[in-house]
Amino acid sequence: MQPRTCLERRQHAENVFARQHGQVWVATARESTPHLIPMSYAALGTRIILCTSPSSPTGKNLAASRTVKAAFGTTDDLVLVTAEVAETYPRDEAPAEVRQQFSGQADWDPTTTQGEFSYFVLHPSRIDVWGPQVENDGRQVMREGEWLC
Repeated sequence: MQPRTCLERRQHAENVFARQHGQVWVATARESTPHLIPMSYAALGTRIILCTSPSSPTGKNLAASRTVKAAFGTTDDLVLVTAEVAETYPRDEAPAEVRQQFSGQADWDPTTTQGEFSYFVLHPSRIDVWGPQVENDGRQVMREGEWLC
């Protein structure tokens, strides 16, 4: 098996963001307590939109640390994103584009759920595309927010 090129891996990552069925593993931390949870998401290009209660462990961690790791896929076909929280919007104050994209791509619509929710818009700073062992080298396709290919 030939390893994918950088461009093929980048295209794979972009396809995963656009076509995934709205599910991602999200890892956050605050102080010394890590937290890992599956979440719904939507994507606007490479920006990733999450929505959760600001009082949940994930919401608190995102607000405090402003960093996140998001894992899309399986261990032998993984897009691993390191991102920064660039924007946070209370549910009722989010731009229409954010609300519409999330409700259209995620598996739930926060505007129809009772409770307090916030949208967190993430900007990737690093993206690694993992595949079989033969692809261990060259897995990084984005560094410091810039595509490498």
